[in-house]
Amino acid sequence: MRSWRGPREAPSCSTKLQQQQQQQQQQQQQQQQEQQRRQQQRQQQLQQQQQQLQQRQHQQQQQQLQQQQQQLQQKQEQ
Repeated sequence: MRSWRGPREAPSCSTKLQQQQQQQQQQQQQQQQEQQRRQQQRQQQLQQQQQQLQQRQHQQQQQQLQQQQQQLQQKQEQ
């Protein structure tokens, strides 16, 4: 057992505080990392959905173009 007296007690108190602060910071960092991971997953899902939508729209546009071309051909044939 070490017996601290007077001003020598101060360092132990401050180191305990520092340790607590470090632990809190680590916990916060872990939480932030988890949040970032979740957000990234959400963004990826959203991007995939957007890509699928864009592909569908593209297909629709192509179909419309084909229909217009066919109509034009029919008019020319008549």
